Amino acid sequence: MNMLFLILGLLTNRTSYELVKIPVGMVTKKVTCEQAFYKYVKFVPNANYKLNSMDVWMTTKYKGKTVLFHYCKDTLGNFKK
Repeated sequence: MNMLFLILGLLTNRTSYELVKIPVGMVTKKVTCEQAFYKYVKFVPNANYKLNSMDVWMTTKYKGKTVLFHYCKDTLGNFKK
């Protein structure tokens, strides 16, 4: 059985992050990493954003924590798109 896992890097404080591994489903179901990402995260407007502030206007959240990065792997350790 070959499962697809979404791995999220979540910001824990200004200098560190934690990894969360989310089982998504079987690789044979043709679920892409992008589909899994959009299924599990939320896009939230940044309350601190101001025009020309060099800040992002939307933040990506998972269970209230900011998502820094994501990628997907299968049970064999292969990266998936």
